[in-house]
Amino acid sequence: MLPLLHAALVFIPIRSGGLYRCKFGSLEAPRSVLRLVESIASAVAPAPPDLSDESLLQIVLQGISDEATNELVWKYLGYVRGSDGDWDSSRVFPNWRKKYPHMPPDLIGITCTYTRLVDEPVLRAVQALQRSVPREHKDRLKATLRPLGWKGFKLEGLTPNMTRRAQVATWLLYYRTALHGVPIEELQRRKAVQAEEEAAHDDSSIGSKLSKATGTTQQSVI
Repeated sequence: MLPLLHAALVFIPIRSGGLYRCKFGSLEAPRSVLRLVESIASAVAPAPPDLSDESLLQIVLQGISDEATNELVWKYLGYVRGSDGDWDSSRVFPNWRKKYPHMPPDLIGITCTYTRLVDEPVLRAVQALQRSVPREHKDRLKATLRPLGWKGFKLEGLTPNMTRRAQVATWLLYYRTALHGVPIEELQRRKAVQAEEEAAHDDSSIGSKLSKATGTTQQSVI
């Protein structure tokens, strides 16, 4: 069961005076919660089998190969490999295609070589993917997989491979919840609305030296 799905029974986004309010009470819900509820409620396609909770669990438990994990993420970013082996990126999410227009990047580190020369492109790619996940979707992986027995990783013994698998699984969960089956035009509309909210927040925080949070519209794959 999706975490916070029960919130859809309570928090119905009604905008009034610049605030989102609960339809059946006086409580106010954070915009991030409302965006999560909206994305769940507006899903137009069932999750495919390779994005099931069990599939995500196999990713974090290293039950599928690094190559297969890469291929799964590339598939849902929109890359298509032609019969000649060349990549077609015409259906890749627009912002991501700007970064990687010709072929998808390694997101796991299939060589298991962690020297700066070899690994830095991998690190930059998976960090870009992780930053693209909106804040309200970032911490849902553990709660989603807990019923299957996964309680997250402990710092002791944590490896780059384990970290990156959790990061790509987080993105796939976000994709499954908020992007799968939604027309790109609708995704771009949502992005524009969120960008307006971010701009308003930035205007109200002039002078703050805090760095921008990850998961902003500028960092989105869309």
